[in-house]
Amino acid sequence: MSAVLSSSAIQARRHIVFTATLAALAGLMFGLDVGVISGAQQFIQHDFAIDDRVIELIVSFMTVGAAIGAALAAWLSVHFGRKRSLIFSGGLFVLGSLA
Repeated sequence: MSAVLSSSAIQARRHIVFTATLAALAGLMFGLDVGVISGAQQFIQHDFAIDDRVIELIVSFMTVGAAIGAALAAWLSVHFGRKRSLIFSGGLFVLGSLA
């Protein structure tokens, strides 16, 4: 193999690094959501006067929602394309963060 990489090999490597970076950022966003809900637990429990079991359900619903969202994202990607489904999902994420 040559010491100099061909332009197609460099382009393939950049694509792999870009894809891995996006996957890592998605994991960071999910981690941020987990951190936000854990920080809000005490306030939710105090303001709404609910017990620990209900708080556990609230936190668990976030994971259930992520699983349902993953299945929905696959369906959206097949029917509307990856670009449109990512734009829709990103917009929905922003709206959910603002609410």
